[in-house]
Amino acid sequence: MLMRGGKVRFLFWSALFAVFLYLWILILGAQAFVFGKHPSDHTVAALFILYGLLILTELAGTIVAILIGNRFYTSFFGAAVMITFGTLMAAKAVWG
Repeated sequence: MLMRGGKVRFLFWSALFAVFLYLWILILGAQAFVFGKHPSDHTVAALFILYGLLILTELAGTIVAILIGNRFYTSFFGAAVMITFGTLMAAKAVWG
């Protein structure tokens, strides 16, 4: 088994956590806004909290990847931040 350092392990787990958070946001948003008629206040609050956690996870991963010079995770987190921002802007454009 290939042993990794603590920093690379942190990058792996933060990337995995970011992907799971993003999928959770997509599922919750689709259930609330696409398939539901009126989203509850709890759903909207949960989306705000999940977006905050996602941004913190992505920024922490980006900073650590830049500091240790890991190109794969730097590009992964950079793309994840752009996709997250694009999704947020698209949702804002559609549902205002």
